[in-house]
Amino acid sequence: MKLNKKWYSQKIKGDFAESICENHFLSLGYSVEKSGIESIAPIYCSNFSKIKNNKVKEYLNKTPDFIVSKNNEAFFVEVKYVDTISNDKEAFYKFGSSLIKKYNHILSNENVSIYFYVLVPHNDFYDSHVFLFMPEVYSPPKDFGWRSPKFKAIETLSGIDGFITSYSEIVEPFLNNIFKTKKKL
Repeated sequence: MKLNKKWYSQKIKGDFAESICENHFLSLGYSVEKSGIESIAPIYCSNFSKIKNNKVKEYLNKTPDFIVSKNNEAFFVEVKYVDTISNDKEAFYKFGSSLIKKYNHILSNENVSIYFYVLVPHNDFYDSHVFLFMPEVYSPPKDFGWRSPKFKAIETLSGIDGFITSYSEIVEPFLNNIFKTKKKL
């Protein structure tokens, strides 16, 4: 069996981002359950590149990573580690557009919410490593709702109380250490 190095490299980055996201929500008192393809069918997932025209692949590849719940409310969270996104709004717009297209089957259902939790290894854009993408909150297509935990209204817009505090006290110091981020003076 030939080792798929690229797949494993991406899996490590994805698992890292998922662990950050999972612990961020757990620290806020949410229940977090894995629901993504990597958890449902890891062997099948590792062989995706070999599978052609498969409806199972098409369906499972659109399953968000987590179901997050608290106080009888639940939503999906899809987690992404993106090391190639540039520090400008247009890059985030294009990235958001691709997520909306991929997860339109969830977004088109007004009774189901999905947030996108994106981890980037640099903090040059909005001085943050984490971005929460809230497509249901914003109507203008050009303003998809990318917000960093530094954005004061993120908790009101997302409905996730404590998001900022948990990020600044738990997640940010850890990520700054891992990514060796230098504090701006």
